[in-house]
Amino acid sequence: MRRRRKTKILATLGPASNTRAKMHELFDAGVDVFRINMSHTSHDMLKQMVGDLRALSEEVGRPIGILCDLQGPKSAWAS
Repeated sequence: MRRRRKTKILATLGPASNTRAKMHELFDAGVDVFRINMSHTSHDMLKQMVGDLRALSEEVGRPIGILCDLQGPKSAWAS
């Protein structure tokens, strides 16, 4: 089932939304791409979330985007 709109909806996964059930709920609500903030995510949690999203993609029969947001360089002026 392909969505026929020109706009993509992005949702950030966090502590309140990183369960498989919540991801499915967000997908059903229209989310196309899931963002994972790597500044606050361990490698083990990343592996779990990506696995859950790939399983959801197989279940619904359409691709689901995953965006990993990496932390940039720290500024010398930030304190």
